[in-house]
Amino acid sequence: LAAVRSFNVVVVCCLLRLATPNTSFWLLLLGFLWHRLAPEFGGYFVAGCDEVWMGVESGSQKILNAMSKGLSLASVHSARARLKSAGIRACFFLQFGYPGEGWPEIAETIQLIRQTRPDDIGVSLSYPLPGTEFYLRVQAQLGAKRNWDDSDDLCTMHTAAYTDTFYHALRDALHAEVNAPESPDTFRLWTRVHALEPISRNTNVLTLNHEPSFLPLASLAAATRRA
Repeated sequence: LAAVRSFNVVVVCCLLRLATPNTSFWLLLLGFLWHRLAPEFGGYFVAGCDEVWMGVESGSQKILNAMSKGLSLASVHSARARLKSAGIRACFFLQFGYPGEGWPEIAETIQLIRQTRPDDIGVSLSYPLPGTEFYLRVQAQLGAKRNWDDSDDLCTMHTAAYTDTFYHALRDALHAEVNAPESPDTFRLWTRVHALEPISRNTNVLTLNHEPSFLPLASLAAATRRA
């Protein structure tokens, strides 16, 4: 995939359009690839693409760097704007629970969603794949369950910053934020997230450094409520 050129992607899209002229399609682009292909999004629309899913993962540059994504938040904003201009739905994959992610980093991801307003999101928890550096770091914390039963099995294999209950509430609030940001139900879901945050923190959590991983909720509430 690293060798795929934007021109080739557009050619493939056009061939799909010719083969199935009455059918639209969507693209799934990996994080290291999609921000390089952003200038060609207009060509995707002409070829029949109506939706692009991107592995954004986090609104925290610190976490993206820790994941070795090779991705900047500026490129997320740029790609979202280009997709909107091209008439293509922009959809983000997000993941939570990566080592070093605390409330400040989660708040940055919430803020990214409110700033960019993606058309849809998918939310998962960080999954330690065997053979990766992430897996080696958390291997000692892995319990009896080392695999998800299905793709909707939103639970952590390692000791993340928060309990699964908190992450479930966060997922529900983020989906509501995308679908109906001004709804009273959305406000209620965010209220639950804020209530769960201080009572859902785990101990023995892996961090990236020795900096504190939590800031007072009150100091972040105003910023995270801005659209």
